[in-house]
Amino acid sequence: MSEFYVYAYLRTDGSPYYIGKGKEKRAYSNNSRITPKPKDNSRIQILEYFTDESKAFTKEKELIAQYGRKDQGTGILWNLSDGGEGNANPSEETRRKLRESHLGKKPSEETRRRLKESRLGKKHSEETKKKMSISQRNRSPISEETREKIRVASKKREESKRNK
Repeated sequence: MSEFYVYAYLRTDGSPYYIGKGKEKRAYSNNSRITPKPKDNSRIQILEYFTDESKAFTKEKELIAQYGRKDQGTGILWNLSDGGEGNANPSEETRRKLRESHLGKKPSEETRRRLKESRLGKKHSEETKKKMSISQRNRSPISEETREKIRVASKKREESKRNK
């Protein structure tokens, strides 16, 4: 049984803009993505299946090298690495972006507003709620200083709701 695959995200003209390696539903998932998946799933193409993950990584690297990367000025793909396991060869721009994200740079108000709106009305499944509960139990204890900050923020939220 083929467990792994290499896939492409296609532009409307049929040319690829991203090559990836996946298994299960990876090609169709939005999780942990810098490069967005196409809204139309018909523009997601599974190129080849593999039983061996290392062969899938090799094919991914070959295709990225063949089409080239935009960030390096060598081609048409939005990929930020040469493929294979992990982010082995990120561009200088990708390294800069990662550095900035780790320095605590906060998202803009517009981004925060859009994220909030996208989540409104969505409910977690019972299974997800259980997983979240277990995850919370396994966290380290919260300091008194943090507890006080949470109390203050909660009071502000309540006051804000009452004033509306």
